[in-house]
Amino acid sequence: VHGEDHPKALDYLLRCEAITKTSLGELHPEYASTLNNIGIVYFNKREFKTALDYYTRCEALTKASLGESHTTYASTLGNLGNVHTSLREYKKALEYYLRCESITKASVGELHPTYAFTLCNIGLAYRNNGKYTKALEYFHPVSYTHLRAHETGRNLVCRLLLEKK
Repeated sequence: VHGEDHPKALDYLLRCEAITKTSLGELHPEYASTLNNIGIVYFNKREFKTALDYYTRCEALTKASLGESHTTYASTLGNLGNVHTSLREYKKALEYYLRCESITKASVGELHPTYAFTLCNIGLAYRNNGKYTKALEYFHPVSYTHLRAHETGRNLVCRLLLEKK
């Protein structure tokens, strides 16, 4: 959700959730996707506990409907890592990022920007846990070009860290 129109987005998404649940069922990937989108709105509103609830439901349904090797499942794990980071639960965030990394590496390869972002998230999680040497192990393989070409606000930190090398 761009801007501050969270109430309108939530209204549409909650209506979408009800319709998707009724028409496709809870085990359909579209239903899990809707839960993820609701989680994103709550995350952007900084309502992290509520976002966590939606991401957790999404994770279980995505795992059941698409399997643990699917990129959508990896993305859900990354979202769970992000919310745990925002809750300052860095060890839990790291667990999710590491699970996300193995799936992302296997599904899109080591040269994909999503993989680079995942490595940055792992590096930041290690840094937040006070393990600076371990953090550097994850920052070093990240290609500056990958980050620059696909930079977003949250990944700017990773690029700036690489520039310090």
